[in-house]
Amino acid sequence: MNNFDYIDVQSLKELPALQNADMRYIEFIGGTKNYRCYIVPRTLARVEFIVDNMEDLDELVKPIFIDNDIFIAQDAANAIPGFYVISLKKHFNYLYEINLDLAHKIMTAIYYTRKALTEILNISLVNIYYGEKNNTSSCVHFWLVPIYLDLFDKNNMPWKIENHNLREYFDLFTVSDETSNLISIYNKKLKNYFETINLTNILNKSV
Repeated sequence: MNNFDYIDVQSLKELPALQNADMRYIEFIGGTKNYRCYIVPRTLARVEFIVDNMEDLDELVKPIFIDNDIFIAQDAANAIPGFYVISLKKHFNYLYEINLDLAHKIMTAIYYTRKALTEILNISLVNIYYGEKNNTSSCVHFWLVPIYLDLFDKNNMPWKIENHNLREYFDLFTVSDETSNLISIYNKKLKNYFETINLTNILNKSV
């Protein structure tokens, strides 16, 4: 651990503004309250923080699969059961910067994670997102976002999620004992699945 200062808060709205413009918060589910928010250099990517400080993270957001190139973990900041992020451990800003073998490897990881969401977790609909930002705090990663249709009718939302209402969908979920317990269950099930199919061997064969 690099001994970064942090603040534990019930809601991210409680975070005080930082006086140093060169620093920012990286928030994670967990801590003594709902979120533990580390104060880090603005240029530090979340992926790099996770790789370097993995042992100190809450169990909910620790990677459920990791090898030399990638890791798979519950989304660190959104308490949505079944929301998994597949990230490259090495920093790349753009997908075209990685070689085709690594691109094939990460797509294979996405394939098996997506397959498991339905076959193991019974999540039928998933949206997959990839985006790029031209800054050092962003790395190549993919979001696998479960779509819980019942929440749309309950909250009078259109069923189709676009970029403009993705945050609105995320905000339907809050950190609670119920969501934390379900995330923990899902993590254990997927970790066991990856071990059963020997995902490490599958990915090694894909490159």
